[in-house]
Amino acid sequence: MGANTVESPAERLKVFISYARSDGAALAEDLVAGLELSGFAPFLDRHDIAAAEDWEARLGALIE
Repeated sequence: MGANTVESPAERLKVFISYARSDGAALAEDLVAGLELSGFAPFLDRHDIAAAEDWEARLGALIE
């Protein structure tokens, strides 16, 4: 694709980002911004996982 070509969101490479809340959100938000500027379609998991929630199933579903 040329430098002036704008891809639709469906054509952009998707990137899933999850992080430990204890690490803080600033780096994750900066990463999202940088990926968007680079033409990626990042998805940042911004919701905490509940104590009794099956975190592996939840993250697996988000990645799909």
